[in-house]
Amino acid sequence: VGGVEALTVICRLGDNFLKSTAALQIKMVCANSDLLTTELTKVGGVPPLISMLNSQDTLLQRHAAQAVAGLVMNQDFLNEIIVGGGIASLVTLLVDEDVETATYSCIGLGRCVA
Repeated sequence: VGGVEALTVICRLGDNFLKSTAALQIKMVCANSDLLTTELTKVGGVPPLISMLNSQDTLLQRHAAQAVAGLVMNQDFLNEIIVGGGIASLVTLLVDEDVETATYSCIGLGRCVA
């Protein structure tokens, strides 16, 4: 559980490369664990991911979109995405020039309404 908190700190304070790597790690660590995804919301991990969705860095956006798409099926995470304005960020990325970012944004939005 402590690893999720450490990754959240990196997402807040790291440079873009570290943030991007941390977003991918969050996706992988939390992907099959509602417990860890809920812990991510408790330690404040959602706002940094939303911030990364709004970044000008393509790789950072892509990895944040991947993480969000993989975690939105958790109700706690979804609630935080909605409250934090993440839905608008995902909608904006639907027309991103980076096809992978747009695809992950579409998947994330689709899972929000599923």
